[in-house]
This record gives sequence, structure tokens and C-alpha cells, in this order.
Amino acid sequence: MSETPPVFKNTHPDEEYLIGRQLGSGAFCEVRQATRKSNQEKTAIKFVEKKHCKNIKVIENEIKVLGRIQHPHIARMLDVYETTENLFIVMELVEGGDLETELFNDGAFSEEKTFKIFWQLLQALEYIHSRQITHRDLKLDNILFCRSTHNVKLTECGTPSYAAPEIIQGNPYNQSIDIWSLGVVLHLIGYSMEEIHDNVIGGQVEFSSDVSLSDEAKDLVLKMLQQKSEDRITIADIRNHPWVLKQRQGKGGTDEMAVASASSEIDLRTAVIV
Repeated sequence: MSETPPVFKNTHPDEEYLIGRQLGSGAFCEVRQATRKSNQEKTAIKFVEKKHCKNIKVIENEIKVLGRIQHPHIARMLDVYETTENLFIVMELVEGGDLETELFNDGAFSEEKTFKIFWQLLQALEYIHSRQITHRDLKLDNILFCRSTHNVKLTECGTPSYAAPEIIQGNPYNQSIDIWSLGVVLHLIGYSMEEIHDNVIGGQVEFSSDVSLSDEAKDLVLKMLQQKSEDRITIADIRNHPWVLKQRQGKGGTDEMAVASASSEIDLRTAVIV
């Protein structure tokens, strides 16, 4: 894909979009549903007030990174607008809620549903890692979920809630922090373990006795939630883990990994909290 930086349009998005209802709000931004006038495409627009944003450079970095990303399981940025007082980031609209809401409503997922979600997220991480991008903020409430298809799209907003031990301790880190966070997500959706992160950070990984996921799935969770980053399983080894191979066998799961090179490592993180 093109590495051309996103173009900031020096106008208000209401010239090209019909602005609709509010979808969410935060300390210095809100998100509204919108419809592109030219083709009726449904979108979500993030309104950012510059005067209330403590670090506008973080937002600009988010925009630059999003402009480099195109993957079926990562929400796409469509347009960027800028006026004297505001930034407007237009994103594709994913119908449905987030994975946290889905888990709250339904409890632990079936093994088939758990794997489908996990596999899509793994491919999204593999894609951004291949472009030397570290997400750093993988968590249930920024994974958008379509109930009808069980497909997910990764987005990003806020602080690293499922942070690996090395981040919490203020130590240097690498892309394995995303493996840790994905392990927490797998633990949550597969075993419906609430309030687990403090225990996991302390080295205690527990599994609900009421959930009957396979021993192979449990083994993968343990390998992803290793305290030391150098002991954590890699994406390549996750692909060849017995649980992954067993779940993919005979299903012909789509493999949407796209490899591209890049010259520097970037954190895919933003201070925009919605």
C-alpha cells in the first residue's frame, strides 16, 4: 500500500458529511455517526478540541500511523479535517458494540467463537508488527465486534489497560507486549475471568472451572502470559501451537497477513479516550 501521508483538509467535515448522533465522548473529544453525502457511506467522526488536548502531537502521530494501515481487521481511517479549533478524524463505522459489551452480555464464548476472534486479532497484530508498529493498547473495549458475523476490527483509544509487566515497571519493552495483551484478551473471552489483570501481573493465572475450553487453549494462554518478555511465545510459534493448528484444521481459515517493511518502530497509541 502507499506510504503517502494523510492529507489534512482545511475545512469542516460537514461540507462532505451529514453529521448524526453521538456515539461516545471523552475529556476533549466526541465521536459522532456521519454519512458521506456523495455515496451514503456510514462513518464515525472523532471531533478533537485542540485547546483541551494536552498533547496534540500524540493525535498527529495517531493520524500518521493510521494512514499507513490497511487490514480487514483494523478499523480504517478515511479522511482527516482540520480547522483552527478542531481536528476531525473520519473512521469506518463498524456496526455493533465492542468485545467487552459482548462478553458482559454473553459470558465466556464457545471455543469456536473464541478462536475465530483470537485468529483475527493475531493476524491484525502480525500485520502491524511487520510494519514495525507496536499497538500497546490491545483490550476488549477497543475491539469492535459484529454480532452477526463474529468478525472483529481492532481500533485504539486510551491508556494500556492490559499492560505487560515491563510497562508497569517502567522497563524497556518491545513488540512482545502486544502478545501479553492478546493473551489477556484470550483469557477473558475464553474463560470469562473478571478482574484478572492484577493477579496475572503477580504471576497467578487462574482458569474458571465452569468453562470447558481445551487444555491446548489453556497452555497457549500460559505461554502468552509469561512474566519475562524473552520467555513469551512469539507470533510465529503461536501459529504453530497445537491449539491453533487444531482449530484451523479442515476449516481453511482465511490468512490475511500482509508483510511489508518499514524503517522505524512506532507505538500505535493515542491519548484520545472515547
